Amino acid sequence: MKRLIALFLGLFSLNGLAQIPESVMRTCMLLENAGPDVDFAEIEGTGTISDDEIHGYSLFTYVRHGVTFGYATANKGSRDLIVVGDRKTPISQAKVLGKDRPQRIDSSKAVYSILTKGHHRYFCIASNFDGLGRSGSFQNVRQAYIAPLKIIHNSFRMDDVYYGVRDIRNFGKKVK
Repeated sequence: MKRLIALFLGLFSLNGLAQIPESVMRTCMLLENAGPDVDFAEIEGTGTISDDEIHGYSLFTYVRHGVTFGYATANKGSRDLIVVGDRKTPISQAKVLGKDRPQRIDSSKAVYSILTKGHHRYFCIASNFDGLGRSGSFQNVRQAYIAPLKIIHNSFRMDDVYYGVRDIRNFGKKVK
């Protein structure tokens, strides 16, 4: 009986429900559809850089359907933020998908996208560590921030942000 209760609690714990599907992670990092169940849509247009919108930050954003999506780089320290609408989440609060801790990205070289899996949408910022002095085969290693989105009053909102690092050579094209 105790095992049954432990299994039940494990299946329905917040951590179990909060994970990002692997097919969403793959699509985000490959910068293309990685399977038939996830749609990749890069946020197109011209990104905007603002140094006065958030005090102490350089903000790089795109606007899609009237909602601002972006990344704010702290002018001092590493207090960078993921931005969706009026929500700003520090990268230090990102839930880790793996063992790597969240790192700063070069916001102007990252790829910003919206992913759709079923009725769920995700904001993705993916980068190959460009600008950190890494080269060669390491360029196949990508980092990503993924924020599940909720639609509230015809606008997007994020509550959580996740961070992961993967070697895209290990992905292949087969997704569960």
